[in-house]
Order: sequence, then C-alpha cells, then structure tokens
Amino acid sequence: MIWQICLIIGLYVLPICLMGFTYTHIAYVLYTCGIPGEPTTQRPMLGSSSSENEDQLDARKKAAKMLFAIVLLFALCFLPNHLLNILRYAGALDNVENAKTFALVAHLAIFLNSCLNPIIYNFMSDKFRKAFRQVLRACLHCRCKKARGTFRMSDGYKVTFTRGEIQEQNSLRLQEYSCAVANNSSLIISDQL
Repeated sequence: MIWQICLIIGLYVLPICLMGFTYTHIAYVLYTCGIPGEPTTQRPMLGSSSSENEDQLDARKKAAKMLFAIVLLFALCFLPNHLLNILRYAGALDNVENAKTFALVAHLAIFLNSCLNPIIYNFMSDKFRKAFRQVLRACLHCRCKKARGTFRMSDGYKVTFTRGEIQEQNSLRLQEYSCAVANNSSLIISDQL
C-alpha cells in the first residue's frame, strides 16, 4: 500500500502540481508581462486599448484556457487508473462484479488522454488548426500522386512526403510512406507513415 501511495504521488500528484505551477506561471506572464523576444514594450493588460492589443490579449487568454484544459484533461484521464490501483490494494474490489470493466475503462482513459490532446489543440488554437490543415493537404496530395511532394509551411518549415513501392521477398508489393520535416536550421525528423 505504501508503494502504491508513492506511485500516486510520483505519477499523478507531482505531475499535476508541476503542470499547474508552470502553466499558472505561463498564464501570469501572458496576462501581465511581455513575452520574451517580443518587440512590443507595453504590457497587454495595462497598454492602450487599440484593436491590435486587444487581439493579442484575446490570443493570450485562449492560450491560457488551452493550458488549463490540458491539465484538467490529464487529471480526469489518469484519476480512474490511480483510483483503481488504490481500491485493488485496499481489497475493495474483491467482490465487485464490474471490476474488470472498470479496469478496462480506467486503462483506456489513459490512452484517451493522448488522443484528446490534439483535438483540444485543434479546437482551441487557430495556429495549430491552420498548420494541421496544411500538413494534411500535403499528405493527401502525396498519397494521391506517385511522387514526392514538398510543401513550405507558413512558419518556415518544409514538409516532404515521399511515396514509393517496396518489393518484398514473397513478391508482395507494399506502399511505403515517409515524411520528413525540416526548418531553416536543417533539423530533419523522419518518420515512416
């Protein structure tokens, strides 16, 4: 039981506290201070009431709400698994009929967290949504043609999709898709799709 409490503290409570602290600090900086490297010297809450300043403040509020949503989603998705482990070690699930179903749901909730994060980013971030559409168009364009497609993103990244055929030993032809992303500093990430 002591080991389980240590696991809950190390794998649930500390990460939530760390995310909460860092994201609260980020939200505080977004609301009260200028962002490092930003050319503007006015603070968003205390500056003039120009529409550009209001748009910037709205974008910062959306970013803070998105960070809060990510922390809340993490807490909600990981809680059932830790609750399940506490109940198991306490012996409270010995005579419960639906314990296996609860265990399945608790474990699936952890995976659901990873699946829902991009959806949250998509709904709450215009920049993420725009970049996702660009990459999706590039990917679909490459899959429709038997060629290599290279697309420049608006933020300086270059995405290259390649489609080719691989001849296997048993004469079975497979399609191979790969994606390489590079920015101006020539950092390349390659992944098999």
